[in-house]
Amino acid sequence: MNQIDNFDALIVTLDAHLDIETQPGSFEDHYDVFRSMASYVDENYTDNTSRTFMGRGSEGGIVLLTLLHENPDSSLFDNYIATDPSDPFMNNMIFMIENNDVPNYINTKKLHFSFSSDNNYANCTYLIDLVENTQFPWLKFGSNEYPNNVYEDTYPISFATGLKFVFEN
Repeated sequence: MNQIDNFDALIVTLDAHLDIETQPGSFEDHYDVFRSMASYVDENYTDNTSRTFMGRGSEGGIVLLTLLHENPDSSLFDNYIATDPSDPFMNNMIFMIENNDVPNYINTKKLHFSFSSDNNYANCTYLIDLVENTQFPWLKFGSNEYPNNVYEDTYPISFATGLKFVFEN
């Protein structure tokens, strides 16, 4: 957030990042944690009208699946920023898009997707091309590749780029 001038935000994060490698099969358990966090923030701080869900690695995969699993009538998030999601999550998203198993949102959603040199280039670029070519009428999509950055160095840059994308477009 420090990289964006004149931008105020309430940031909610888990107390400790445990670097747990999640899988698509446990998506619902993780989504429940984030849904509870959003409810807690609404009840105690602000009723945010533009929630942004961000994650890297397998947590970035949870961000992607949240976009494709939320109920269009009661979705929690409007903006999604995912960097370096793991292959199982990307494969799940690719499968859902190819099989037209995605929600049909009424309100516009924004997704910024990025990846570093440590990620699966072929899978990442296939997913980007698939999303761009599918042209969901409800989705504004942006992406960045960071070929000269490794995973650990990418997320601060990619999160800032993603935030600029979702709030300036």
